[in-house]
Amino acid sequence: MCMFLSEEEAERIITEFLRKKGRATTQEIEREVQKTGKRCADESIKFLMKLKSRGKIKGEVSMEVRGWVWYL
Repeated sequence: MCMFLSEEEAERIITEFLRKKGRATTQEIEREVQKTGKRCADESIKFLMKLKSRGKIKGEVSMEVRGWVWYL
């Protein structure tokens, strides 16, 4: 059975990770969330975009990593 993180849990894990790491790719954030044994109810990118639209995190497309990079 797949366990889901609440939005509050997911937001806390992601913001704490970004606070420690600085900048992270979507894949790095997904790996960090997977360590909890749970996953975001939404797809990772959808949830990260939701946090971005709320002003909780920032993100930009990076040609260097060929994907999104997220930061606070």
